[in-house]
Amino acid sequence: MRQENKRACARAEVGDFATQVTRLLAAGLWVLAAGSLALTLAGYIPSAMERSTEQSALSDFDRQFLTKTALANIAQIQLGELAVARGENSEVRQFGRRMAVEHTRTLADANAIASQKSFALPKGADKEQRATREKLDRLSGAVFDHAYIEIATKLLEDAVELFQREATEGDDAEVKEWATSILPLLRDHLQMARSIASKLGV
Repeated sequence: MRQENKRACARAEVGDFATQVTRLLAAGLWVLAAGSLALTLAGYIPSAMERSTEQSALSDFDRQFLTKTALANIAQIQLGELAVARGENSEVRQFGRRMAVEHTRTLADANAIASQKSFALPKGADKEQRATREKLDRLSGAVFDHAYIEIATKLLEDAVELFQREATEGDDAEVKEWATSILPLLRDHLQMARSIASKLGV
């Protein structure tokens, strides 16, 4: 009888010990989990705040302006290089070379400004621009010259309008100032394009 009581007491003690161990383990795991979650949140919250700050660095209007500017410059660069390679008229080739060189600089300026504002710009032509380049690439001689100068003129007309709007309606002071400074160059390009187009009878 006494032995049975001893066994029962031993089992009870073992059970109490096991329960305590289980509780300690559970508590320990909870603490570890809580600590891990706290570390995760501590790392997550600042990055979310940073993303919010980055998104608010530029207004939608300014972001759209810079995006369209990048695409327009990429188009002028690629088409200008094509004009140098395939143009028949010497003025067309010279104009194409100037477009490629000067719009490369303008694109670099746009990328620098966007980078300062934590905003990424397109790195390549869009679908429509690629299609236009492919069509021009199949042309040659006077036909190419006419098609190229017509497209370049339209691109410049759109660019002048785009930069004028940013210069007067933009939100970011630095972006507005840059747009204002580029306008004379774009107007000069447009005047050249129209002059060549007139000579070619476009």
